[in-house]
Amino acid sequence: MKDKDKSKGELIQELQILRKEREKSAVLEKGLKDSEERLKILFDYAPDAYYINDLKGNLIDGNKAAERIIGYQKEELVGKNFFQLGLLSSKDIPKAKKTIEKNKKGLSTGPEEYVLQRKDKSEIPVEISNYPVKVKGEPLVLGIARDITERKRAEKKRKLLQKKEREQHLKAETLAKVALILTSRLSLSAVLEEVLRQVKLLVPYSACNIVLIQKGGLSNIHSVGYEKY
Repeated sequence: MKDKDKSKGELIQELQILRKEREKSAVLEKGLKDSEERLKILFDYAPDAYYINDLKGNLIDGNKAAERIIGYQKEELVGKNFFQLGLLSSKDIPKAKKTIEKNKKGLSTGPEEYVLQRKDKSEIPVEISNYPVKVKGEPLVLGIARDITERKRAEKKRKLLQKKEREQHLKAETLAKVALILTSRLSLSAVLEEVLRQVKLLVPYSACNIVLIQKGGLSNIHSVGYEKY
């Protein structure tokens, strides 16, 4: 039906429908904009480093935590390729390239450990996970990097404590064995030989000797390993 054939009431009704559709569209658009702003806030202020790169490794965006971790401002890195920026150590580059290939296939990766070189040339250990995403139809990668410096320190401290515990246990075990040897009925030479063998478990050596301290001076009573010198 042509507009000129429509009654005034029909035209008013159509105008009301159009107005409602525009109002609904405006509400949806505002809701979408609000959602995008909320996501942007979450992205920018997330405690972990968030960054977005394309499937060639070109950086597109990053948040404040990413700037803090690597010491660069976002503007210094956007549009540049992270394989060419010197952020990755030479030993980590092959691993990062394999990660990109997996992301191209739509596969998530990580968490994987990397050592990044910061702007001031210091190094920082991080744990990175990558997730393939689409932004406006373009395939991209969302990366999340977590600073694991404190965890690495704790691991190192724990390993040192475990090493000390093993050494203390070995020392106590060796002293107990030496005490048994000294009270055994073995010959003096056999006893001294076994004592030196037990000492070697605590302090590795290539040559060693047992010296008897007397009033007249020192007397070497047993030795091993000197024959090759």
